Amino acid sequence: MDDDGQTPPYELQKFEKFIGYDNDLVIGELREKKHDIFRRFGSRVVMELNRVIFKTPSGLKLSNFRLIRADVVQRIIADKNPRPYVPGLCLKHSYRPTNVIIEHKSRAEGNSNYSF
Repeated sequence: MDDDGQTPPYELQKFEKFIGYDNDLVIGELREKKHDIFRRFGSRVVMELNRVIFKTPSGLKLSNFRLIRADVVQRIIADKNPRPYVPGLCLKHSYRPTNVIIEHKSRAEGNSNYSF
């Protein structure tokens, strides 16, 4: 989960019904992104790269707000990747990822570290 407060922690409650035998990775899909246009563009580029490299299932949206089942975490740890890219490792070691729709709020204070 991000630390900027844009996604409230109570949104995690929505994940409980999705994790289990059917899904091993639940990723929050932001109902409406509150990022600026450059950030949204960058996110689209990264999303397309993930689709090509990690064969992300069609329609699966990525975000940093996710719940990962323990067996997936263990496979990620065992990977011993010298340059870990957490979203990619999650996709690589998950067999049944899914999304849950979550709210995304405007940044309450401070500025994003993302820039053109």
